[in-house]
Amino acid sequence: MPKAARAARAEPAKRNRETLDRLKPSVLAALPEKELLEAVQRRTFRYFWEGAHPTSGLARDRLETGGAASDDLVAIGGSGFGVMTLLVAVERGWVERDAAAERLNRMLEAMGRYAHDRYYSGGAYYF
Repeated sequence: MPKAARAARAEPAKRNRETLDRLKPSVLAALPEKELLEAVQRRTFRYFWEGAHPTSGLARDRLETGGAASDDLVAIGGSGFGVMTLLVAVERGWVERDAAAERLNRMLEAMGRYAHDRYYSGGAYYF
């Protein structure tokens, strides 16, 4: 077994959480199911947290491989997934509750402004 895979199987308390964020796919595949699930959930949260639109906090429509946005578009359906990652992140202690609440408020305010400007019936679809 490669050295990296052995390290991945090491006792979870001996690895900090950031280590799980940097593991290569081959090493991730060797993780026990519980650790693999946590690594995937942390990466998913980070995608929505770090890649969000800087003003609204909503999920970007597209991000380049390097993490840069090619335009100013956001995805309503994707933002719903982003909201769910906030709940998991607070529960798991990856982000402070106040920071998640602030992000959620920004998202809802942006949606409210957008819905008021664009939709006669009151809201964007999928959210």
